[in-house]
Amino acid sequence: MANTEKRDLKNICTRLWYLRCKKGISRREVARLANIDHTRYGALEREGISCQIRTLILISNKAYNISLEKFFTFKLPKKMPEDPITQGTHKRKKRKKVKAR
Repeated sequence: MANTEKRDLKNICTRLWYLRCKKGISRREVARLANIDHTRYGALEREGISCQIRTLILISNKAYNISLEKFFTFKLPKKMPEDPITQGTHKRKKRKKVKAR
């Protein structure tokens, strides 16, 4: 895959992630709104797997209420928001392992 293609997929991932965080919903909720499988949406947002244009249209129109043109042209902010779902999860304490007797 060419660098340009990787950069384009990364751009799509970032835009999907930004819109979801801005709306304050989970990946499952986005997938439910767009009527697609939640694992597919998660892989698209995280890993940048390629997808069909109609999938992007479903996501942008139904989940985020924006056109595909606006999806590709809006300007991303310099400071990105925190993911509302994982916010604070890095502060969880690890459980101590109990030795078997």
